Amino acid sequence: MKATHRVVQRSRGSDYGTQAGARKPVIRNGVAAPAAVLVRALVRAAAALARAALAWAPAGLRDALVGAVRTLLEIVTEYPLYILGWLGWVLDWAFRGPALWICALGRMPSGELSARVTLLLPAQVPVEPALLRTRSMFEEASSLLREHGIALAMERVSIQPPPPGLAAPTCGVSGIFSRFFSWASARGGVSPLLTIYVVPDLGPLAGCAFPGADWILVDLSTDGTTVVHEIGHLADLWPHHEDPDNVMTAKPGGSHDRMTAGQRAMIRTCRFVGRAPASRSEPRARSRD
Repeated sequence: MKATHRVVQRSRGSDYGTQAGARKPVIRNGVAAPAAVLVRALVRAAAALARAALAWAPAGLRDALVGAVRTLLEIVTEYPLYILGWLGWVLDWAFRGPALWICALGRMPSGELSARVTLLLPAQVPVEPALLRTRSMFEEASSLLREHGIALAMERVSIQPPPPGLAAPTCGVSGIFSRFFSWASARGGVSPLLTIYVVPDLGPLAGCAFPGADWILVDLSTDGTTVVHEIGHLADLWPHHEDPDNVMTAKPGGSHDRMTAGQRAMIRTCRFVGRAPASRSEPRARSRD
């Protein structure tokens, strides 16, 4: 049976602002991201052609064959796109380096980060409590980022069943080679849009991020500091901080809501954050050192 995908909320109101301006880095977002959009559209088209060609087959067999074709195409295409993204990351330091200096001098204007939230919910998980918990998590993350001059903009919230037979990956290098990685990459957005996958159970982890990906994975029971923590990883803040109150710590017991000036600069200049629109009042950046 074909999985359903339901959009339950589109939010672009005044609380989250409107569409942000152009984002840096320009190479990754201007070259690698459009290439990913094109390739993924071709993969979907190929899967549709395969389904049409197999119209004679029983539904179960047809779905299995089309699924196998799409799986193969996604595995073959997603990893070259992943490598292309890393090449763009290297070249983009020519632009990001000066932006970091500007941010360090306190002259970087307020920014906006746009995110798409996808809940991967099994049929037995109640929808409304999961939606309420997800929105609460998002509001907590938005509040934390807003204190540092970054508005978090929710593009939409959608619900779909988890991929059949695919468990959430381990959060490490080996997870990059899991089928879930290529599946999530093929169905998520591309930078500057961040995709946040929310799952009911991520095992011992509260969240997970993979270097160079355009998506993060968080547990439904976690809070907004985990969302910001994983965004920080995608902004190249990979080492964990020793302060248990810092948002980038892995230590339990602290508030996990502090951010240094350097961490703020890294997030503000990452590929997901662009200049906030002038029509929205800009939040004042504040150091929490």
